[in-house]
Amino acid sequence: MRPRSGFLSFIALLLALSVFGCKQGEGETCQIDSDCKDELRCVLENTNMVCRKPGGGPDVDAGAQIDAAPTVDATPTPDATPVDAAAVDAAAIDA
Repeated sequence: MRPRSGFLSFIALLLALSVFGCKQGEGETCQIDSDCKDELRCVLENTNMVCRKPGGGPDVDAGAQIDAAPTVDATPTPDATPVDAAAVDAAAIDA
């Protein structure tokens, strides 16, 4: 009966480790929020899902300044005529 109690202790230890040892820390890989420690969330960062604090993550410079003035790509030529679709719209339907 002694070997059976050792086996049950081993199973209990494995079960305890599986329940308490699976939470990921900040920056560690995850698949869903429950993979992360309580205060962390699973978020997409670059191409990987990682645990991060809510509202945290990599610093992003959202206040970038425009470094070039907008320019006109091309101007219409003087001989260009506006498109008149009236002739196409008035044509009979050929089904």
